Amino acid sequence: MAGEWIEFEGLRFYVGHDRKTCPTYGIANTFGFTPGFAGSCDGAATHACASVCYADKMSRVSPDADKTLIANWETVRAIKARYQGAALVDAYARLLRAVFGVTDAAVERARARGIDCVKAFRLTWSGEIFCREFASALPIAMAAYPDMRFWGYTRARHHVAALLPAIERGQLKLNLSSDNESRAIVEQFQGEFLAQYGILLEMFDMDDGSGQVDARARTCPAIARREQFPLAKRAGDVSPCIRCGICWDMGRTPRKVTTVHVHK
Repeated sequence: MAGEWIEFEGLRFYVGHDRKTCPTYGIANTFGFTPGFAGSCDGAATHACASVCYADKMSRVSPDADKTLIANWETVRAIKARYQGAALVDAYARLLRAVFGVTDAAVERARARGIDCVKAFRLTWSGEIFCREFASALPIAMAAYPDMRFWGYTRARHHVAALLPAIERGQLKLNLSSDNESRAIVEQFQGEFLAQYGILLEMFDMDDGSGQVDARARTCPAIARREQFPLAKRAGDVSPCIRCGICWDMGRTPRKVTTVHVHK
């Protein structure tokens, strides 16, 4: 595995590698938790997303990936059992600063070897932002690495407000996911969030292969323009998501635009 284990108060946490964020092998730049209703997605998942969950499929076919997700989920739950309130936010912030420090050091080592790689981190490649205290700790920890960019997908719209400090300073690009089950709720949330915070949640539609794309949404460029963003078929190929960059590269879209992925 192209990641790194860290120790935190006698607990273990795994920082993994996400090719969407950086194709350079060995750059630890993401973390995940056990997905699903019985895992970190409780309160955010729908039956539609559970039926097509990429992370769940990965955990089923890869024992190594499943082991890291379980370990991370057990660690954050153990921390939550030890602390509460402001002390819990502080504990999560200390853990996350250590996690982001792994990426910072890995990128600096790569750059010292002449490898040009982005200093960016993907939140929760598997699972969810599972509680308010963890969400509140993320911007605090991110602030310790002002030259690092962060991005991720989430269905936990009830925790988005806690992430506002990082969004407003242009450090976090957050993509809010929805599907047919949650579409109406997300659209209502869009309007409320824009009215309250002045931040637009732009909607993107993911074509499921049927060709039925919602007219109200822009289509994911990496899917709609496959000739421009071809699939990575060989080792060393750059993925279409890296070539496109609209979900994670804040230089490609306005600073205060958050995208909404719609899975049918």
